[in-house]
Amino acid sequence: MESIFYLTFVFFVASASDLPGHLKPFGSHTTPAEVEVVTEFPEPKDFYEKYQRGGGKPVHFKSVLKNVDFKPFKRWTDDYLNEKFGEETVMVEKYKKEVRDAGTNTMSLRKFLSVYKEKDIYMVQDLLDVMRDDMSIPRSIQCGGFQNVMETVVLWFSSGGTKSVLHLDEMENFNCLLDGTKDLVMVDRKFKAEIEDRGWMANGVYSEMDVDKVDMEKYPMVNKVQTFKVSMEPGDCLYIPYMWYHQVNSFGNRNLAVNIWFVHIPWFNYTDCDNVATPEQTVPFQRFGFMSEFKRASTTFLRPLFDYPEVTTNIFLHEYVTEDVDEVTRGEILNYIDVDKDGVLSWNELLKVDVVAFVKEFERHLSVDPELLENIGANPYGGHDEL
Repeated sequence: MESIFYLTFVFFVASASDLPGHLKPFGSHTTPAEVEVVTEFPEPKDFYEKYQRGGGKPVHFKSVLKNVDFKPFKRWTDDYLNEKFGEETVMVEKYKKEVRDAGTNTMSLRKFLSVYKEKDIYMVQDLLDVMRDDMSIPRSIQCGGFQNVMETVVLWFSSGGTKSVLHLDEMENFNCLLDGTKDLVMVDRKFKAEIEDRGWMANGVYSEMDVDKVDMEKYPMVNKVQTFKVSMEPGDCLYIPYMWYHQVNSFGNRNLAVNIWFVHIPWFNYTDCDNVATPEQTVPFQRFGFMSEFKRASTTFLRPLFDYPEVTTNIFLHEYVTEDVDEVTRGEILNYIDVDKDGVLSWNELLKVDVVAFVKEFERHLSVDPELLENIGANPYGGHDEL
C-alpha cells in the first residue's frame, strides 16, 4: 500500500514539473511568435489597413525616435524634468511589481526624482498640462479619425525592475521607450476564453496569476495560447492593439516610457486624410489635443458595435432597443440614428449622433446596461466637433 502511494505521489510531482512553463515567468510555456519590425511610422491609411484593422496586429517600430522630432526622447533627462516640471504633483505606485488596488501616493516630481533610484516605487502619471508643448504623436494617427479620439498620454518612470500583471487595455496603444529596456509578452485577443478561464478580474481587466511563477495546474488553459514577445530599447515604439493581453517588464537604473492611448474605432475616414501632409514622422500633440466629451460619450455608447464589419439598422435595434417597443417608436429611433435613411449606419454617421440627447429621449426603450446610460447621462458636454 505504501509503495502504491509513493508511486502515485512521484507520478503527480513529475507530471506537475513536466508542464511547460510551470512555475516559470509568463510566456515560458511556448516559443513566441515574431512581431513585425519596421523603422518608420506608416502613414495613417497604411497603419489602419496593415495593423489596426480587424483584430489588430502588433508592430515594433525599431529606433524610430532617434532621428525624429520627439522632445521627450531628446530632452527628458532628470535635470530637465526637475528644472521644468519639478514643482508639479505626480502619482506614484507603491510597488514596482504591480499590485492592483494597492493604492498610490502623491509627491512632487522633484521629490520623486530625488528618491526613485533607491525606493520600491513607480511613477504612473497622465501627461501634465505643462508638458503638452513637449509631446508629439506618431504621424500614423494624425488623420482618418484617430486624431479626434486620443484618450490620454501616460508617463511610466522607475529605476527598472517593474512587472505588470497580465492585463488588457480597452484602448489602442502606442508605447514609446525613452530610457532603459522593456520586455513585453502579448497575447491576441482571440484567446479570450483561455486567458480569462480562471483568475480573471473583470472589473480591472487583469489576471490574478503570478507572472513570475505561473501555476499551470491552476491555469491550465494558458498552455494553449500563442504569445508574442518584444524586447524594446531606447528610441523604440510598439503598437499594442486594442484588447490584446500583455504583460510588461522593465529594466535599467532609469526606465522612462510614454504611451499614447486612443479609442478603438473600427472605421477609417479616408477623405479626412485627403489634404493632410504626412512627410514628418511625428506631429505636435498640441495640434490635436485629447478627445472631446462628445466623442467620449459617443465611443463609450457605441462600443457594443465595434466588432461588426457593417452596422445595419437591424443590428442597432438588436443591440440597443427592447423587443417590445412599438413600431412608431422604432421608426422614431431609426430616424434619429439613420440620417440618410439607407438602412446602413456608417461610422461617420454613428459618431455624429448626440448620444446624450438620444439617451434622454429614448432611455425607457433601451436595453443596454443601466450603468452605462447613467454614466452618459451624468456627463453632459458643451457642443461637439466633427470627426
